[in-house]
Amino acid sequence: MAEVTLPLLSSRLLPTASQLQPSSCCPTRDLAALSSSASSSTASSADHKLSLYRTTGSAHLVWEWSPPPPPPPPAAPAGAAAGGGGPLAARRALMAGKGKATSAGEIQQIAWSPDGNHLAVALRSPSPTPTLPSTPSHSLTLHLLSLHSGTSPLPPLLIPPSATPSPTPPQITHLSWQPLHHPTDPLLTSRTTSIIASLPPLAPLSPPSSASATGAANAAGGGGGATGGLTHGQGGVFGAKNAMLQREREKEMGRAIDLKVASPGFPTLLPSDAPGSTVKEEEKEQSLLLVGTNTGDLHLYLGGSIHLGSIPLASQIESITIPASSSQLSILLSTPLPSPSLTARTLSLPLPPSLHLLAQSATSLRFHLNYACEALQEARGLWEESRRIGKAWLSRLGELSKSHGVTHPPPTQLLHLLLTGRPTRSLHDFLASKMNERGLSKWENATAVALEKLKEVGWSKLQVAVERVVLRLEELGVGRLGQNSPPTLSPQPPATPHGSPNPSSSPKLSFALRRRWNVRCWRSRGALSRFRGG
Repeated sequence: MAEVTLPLLSSRLLPTASQLQPSSCCPTRDLAALSSSASSSTASSADHKLSLYRTTGSAHLVWEWSPPPPPPPPAAPAGAAAGGGGPLAARRALMAGKGKATSAGEIQQIAWSPDGNHLAVALRSPSPTPTLPSTPSHSLTLHLLSLHSGTSPLPPLLIPPSATPSPTPPQITHLSWQPLHHPTDPLLTSRTTSIIASLPPLAPLSPPSSASATGAANAAGGGGGATGGLTHGQGGVFGAKNAMLQREREKEMGRAIDLKVASPGFPTLLPSDAPGSTVKEEEKEQSLLLVGTNTGDLHLYLGGSIHLGSIPLASQIESITIPASSSQLSILLSTPLPSPSLTARTLSLPLPPSLHLLAQSATSLRFHLNYACEALQEARGLWEESRRIGKAWLSRLGELSKSHGVTHPPPTQLLHLLLTGRPTRSLHDFLASKMNERGLSKWENATAVALEKLKEVGWSKLQVAVERVVLRLEELGVGRLGQNSPPTLSPQPPATPHGSPNPSSSPKLSFALRRRWNVRCWRSRGALSRFRGG
């Protein structure tokens, strides 16, 4: 029999720390993802990375991804008595940990999505707060990377810890992303989706650079153009230096309004960031990401990002297969101790037909909440820039306020002057000694423009986003929970401790409360109806 020789398509000299995993090759494109070898003794924490290469042509590098550093540990409260507490102990701990390299994480498994547009990376990172001083704890996370950009469109997903204690650190032993046959009912539609589709589209948000001083200072003639949201010329209002104002802006950059903390609680489908992509949301749900750990737990993620639940199997997961046109999992398990053996199990996933509507509604809810937070960030940037007159001038005005017995903050006094034209006693002395007519006119024009833009952001961006959020919350049933639910007519009203009927449960009052509830609901929808009519 003649020996068959496979042709060489491409070759490339790779670092010695790279390794080829079973799921490294993309199922739809000539691409291969290589991870750094975690077992290499010469690899440091900075060497753990994922590299995407082309397997045809020159086999050049497409992009590289490095695990993000773990979050810093929470700061100890001031004056804590543990370990001698106080600022001195905190300073000693900071000096003791200075110079130590923090491991960003170890790439354990990778898996491609069935369509080849996303790559799941299983990461094990040291926890910033270890359970025991001698044994640092670890956390398992999932990072979903985009093929086109090499970045994660969603925050990392934290894999739930095992309920069974284990003496060994947690480890991901299985990771696969397989297509799933999930039949949907075409008659099930979302009324809220139809309403939102008939509304005008959301206005584009301004970038952070133009949401600061660009609109306010330039429109008011603040002395020169603006680049990156910073006013140039002869300083800000009251003659504040640009360097001082820039330091104040940099301090406030860390106070961004976002949903990073609450994002893991929002079930969200992966977005399609491919240019010209026509993938429907129903097609994104036709896959299942399977994560197996060394503790015998199996975690299921619909579409790669929606956690369906965890199944304790108490055995090592060797292989998982989903037959075509089926929603059953064929799992091959192994038990190394006390005697090695292999076991096959079949699990059925009876997914409801309405699951895709719930996933789409939750995804839309998170999108509109994020849009509302970004609109708030834009409004806050406009307001902070309009009231930014310099820390030294605010301190001087605050000292004058104390001497005159004025309790209002300096920015509030300035806004009161703009709206009413009447300054406080401290502001009057401040303007008389430190201000000229040109500076006052400059500040007044800049603040007036900022207030106009604030109103525009409020009604054109924030209001319409909140209206869509309310519609989604009503669809998901949140509005019918707890005290927000309308009172019902009970056939047997409960009795009071004295034996007499409870007057609050009478039929007449129940009907009155229900009528009041209906009127409130119609009024809450009034703004949306007028907006649609316009």
